[in-house]
Amino acid sequence: ISQSNTSFGEALGQDIITATLNRPFTSDVIVNIGANVAGTAKPAVDFTMQSTITIPAGQLTGTATLTAIQDELVENDETITIDVLSVVNAVPYGNLHLTSTIIDDDVATLRIATSFNGYEGVRNGAFRIFTDKRIDRNVTVNVSVNGTAAAGTDYTSIPVTFTLTANTDSLIVPVIVQNDAVSETDESVILTLASTDYPKANIAPSPEMTATVIIYEKPYVTLSQSTAVFSENGGQNTITATLSRT
Repeated sequence: ISQSNTSFGEALGQDIITATLNRPFTSDVIVNIGANVAGTAKPAVDFTMQSTITIPAGQLTGTATLTAIQDELVENDETITIDVLSVVNAVPYGNLHLTSTIIDDDVATLRIATSFNGYEGVRNGAFRIFTDKRIDRNVTVNVSVNGTAAAGTDYTSIPVTFTLTANTDSLIVPVIVQNDAVSETDESVILTLASTDYPKANIAPSPEMTATVIIYEKPYVTLSQSTAVFSENGGQNTITATLSRT
């Protein structure tokens, strides 16, 4: 057997497998072929193929077609290994094993956004790093951190590397706000995507590579009441609004 391409694109690329006789035969020759588990590409997931090649009576050749299946998964190039499994009306001889490669054409772009801002003494903030296409391996994402808020004083220090887990869409970077009980102006934490450890996972250009979480320093308000039950005849319930600090 022989092939038309040793590599072909994921976007419906094809590889023609040809079975050849040394001389014509009076009956159809059937060549049964199959994908070897040694290949990294999966039948019906990464490609389709015919399982038999028919060489018509009186002819020297017959063909089957491998066709790549287009997907949106970012992955490495994958190999297909084809073997001759059996032959009817002829004797297997010569090259009975072929390998070809599907060239993946997907590239992911990573972006960052503000999930929510932080409020001192109330709640933490968070960033969300997300990809436009899923990736079939873990990707290390490197970031830089700056802003007017002080790490270790206004918020817990943020690592500069994170892992986007394989086959997921996003990861959350928490901003753990520290309550210093000091009245001050609102402050910012700025996270910028710097690089990844995978060439097929790119960083979006500005401004989508940077996001800001604001840590609001304003005091928060709680409400309380003097009673939960009071009489209809002039009864009163006093509602009190209280600041967390001055």
